[in-house]
Amino acid sequence: MEFKGLERVAKAPRKADGTQSKYDGEYILTFIDGIFDNSTGESVQYEVNVTASNGVLTIDSEEFNPIKAQIDEETGVVTFVNTYLGASSSYAFSYIPVDFKNQATFVSFTATFNEDATELVFPSATGILEGGWGWTSAWQKTAAVKAAQSFDLNSTYFGGWFFGYLFDSMKKGGFTYASAGKVTYYDGLMTVNSAINEIYSWDIEIEECNEVEGLYRMQPYAVENPVGTALGLGVDTETYVYVNISNPEKVFTKGQFSPYGVETFSGVNAENNFNADYYGTYQDGIIEFPEPSFAFLDTAENGWYIVSNEGQPSLRIVFEGAAVKDYTIEAYTDSPASANNTWTVSVAKGADVASVKYVVLPYDFDYSIAVNAGITIEKYGAVVTGDSFTVSPATSNVLNKPMTESDFAIVYVGAFNEAGVMKGYTQLSLAVIFDAEQDGWTTVGTTTFTDPYFSGFLGGNFTFDNVEVQAKADNSAVYRLINPYVGLTQYVDGIEYVAGDKTVAMVIDATDPTWVALPQCMTGIADPDYGYAAVGNIAALGYDKETMPAGIGVVTLEDNVVKLASQSPFIRFNYECEPGNWWRLKSTGEITLPAITVDVIVKGQDGTALEGVKVALASAAEEGIDTQSDENDIVTDAEGKATIDVPFTTGYFGKVNIDVEGKTTEVTLNGAKNEVEVTIDTTGIKEVSSVSADKVVYDIQGRRVANPTRGLYIVNGKKAFVK
Repeated sequence: MEFKGLERVAKAPRKADGTQSKYDGEYILTFIDGIFDNSTGESVQYEVNVTASNGVLTIDSEEFNPIKAQIDEETGVVTFVNTYLGASSSYAFSYIPVDFKNQATFVSFTATFNEDATELVFPSATGILEGGWGWTSAWQKTAAVKAAQSFDLNSTYFGGWFFGYLFDSMKKGGFTYASAGKVTYYDGLMTVNSAINEIYSWDIEIEECNEVEGLYRMQPYAVENPVGTALGLGVDTETYVYVNISNPEKVFTKGQFSPYGVETFSGVNAENNFNADYYGTYQDGIIEFPEPSFAFLDTAENGWYIVSNEGQPSLRIVFEGAAVKDYTIEAYTDSPASANNTWTVSVAKGADVASVKYVVLPYDFDYSIAVNAGITIEKYGAVVTGDSFTVSPATSNVLNKPMTESDFAIVYVGAFNEAGVMKGYTQLSLAVIFDAEQDGWTTVGTTTFTDPYFSGFLGGNFTFDNVEVQAKADNSAVYRLINPYVGLTQYVDGIEYVAGDKTVAMVIDATDPTWVALPQCMTGIADPDYGYAAVGNIAALGYDKETMPAGIGVVTLEDNVVKLASQSPFIRFNYECEPGNWWRLKSTGEITLPAITVDVIVKGQDGTALEGVKVALASAAEEGIDTQSDENDIVTDAEGKATIDVPFTTGYFGKVNIDVEGKTTEVTLNGAKNEVEVTIDTTGIKEVSSVSADKVVYDIQGRRVANPTRGLYIVNGKKAFVK
């Protein structure tokens, strides 16, 4: 940036000894923007206030990070040095003094005030680079470097981004403002705060700058206003909003501003250090900033996000006497779900809306993404004739990609003026529901489902019995619950089950038992206030175990129980949530998958059921079962049946070996409950009611037995069946 003109405008506080330095005071600084423009590389000039006080010169503007330099009170020399401005976990800021003309960097350089402290003069072509993560050769494209006519500085040891500030001079002076009357301030910015659910408006004073044509400032929150009331914070007398309307087609706010210190906003354009060109307009007494003119700072994610109000202006400032036209637009249907996935959409429009168009997109392809991809309502929208239109999102959308899985679709409806310019839009979300695919799935049993989703959202404790469980034969670690929420209507008044006779499936992917994935499930439930509900866990948002954000609960599989920890259930509704937005719940839940068992039926060769025959899982010892202990003996009952529990890790379609008195039989499982019949050859086997103590007795595995109970044994070298 090139700096010019610094004038003092106000007296500084006196020093502790009662004296005041002639250098103390406020100054005006003009500079050339150092952000590079790949299309034109044009230099843009701005003006900011600078303060000198107690031997320190501070250039503190919304345009860049604060620069501090030391003033020598005796000589008037100001020294700029390498400055480290602090760091976060991902980046750091610093300043490096630079001689742009001679392509060199300094440890420091100096500038000098003239005798009466009316001007600070810099050496020719000197300035400062501001950067983080290092810098790249791209900095050669900045306006500051071009203004110094130095394009070939070799900076191969840099890497990252930077801004260049080209200094010239600073002179005394300052900005003064005079009242320009009253305006009505329409605040669409603070809707990003959860406490603000509509665009509020109120009257405020506006001031015009005497030194810079087209520059205005206002304090919107310094009077009682509905935003402050909703936040419970009253008034904010610290926040100014500066607006430059010198070019009515490229109106911009200057720098960042933070109402009440709770949200931070910035215009999305080069004037505010964004590599984008979104501006407002000034026409017929109205300043208007359409979406996506503004971004807000998400401190949790450390990133900037576009402010969206469904096409309504992010900020509108209306001068006295100006007429605001009504371009409002609303769209609605009778139900969020439809039996044939086709809806009639009704439209209500403002008095000044000349025409209406609409587009249909998949739910996760929200309008900001669509605009960036060049898919706009203006370009692709279908014209609405009359007050309604019909849509079938499952088969027809702008992307020409028919939906194949249950999900939300979103309809964007735009309002246009007589000139064909879109002045606002609204959105309508629709639940597209398909029958869950049946190929490859087999019913393996039923379960009790302790719901964490609606229980957490509605504040209940909902449990559903006899919920059908299915599993995939080709993937033993993937399961699903069928129509798990059919019974929810008995718990909650007003809730509707709108899936009809369609099959709704909740998939459980336990490939990794320590990180179970629950993809989005379209529940079939519609709430009268929130709309159609979908549930899942962090996997539904596209994350995996490695990329999952901190603080998210984990779903695990322990034996045959799926456990949803607090902060793991996610829910969203199509009426209340923006596209892609989920609500994370603190509730917990469990899904007990059906245990796997094998009923072993033991018979003699004559078909007679054999009671008291020992039955075991051949791999029991490997599973940690002590096969030498009588406590773990499983024997057949009077009907010749014994039930063996199979480790859940075997899977519903795995294989196990069953040992019946030394005879091993392989069983291929087919679901939770299985049965196998084993025939034992009892020819020549003597039946005895008891065995005397002098007899030597072994079981079929060859282990000596002191007190044989009912079953097959070897007694004195011969097989005998103890009754």
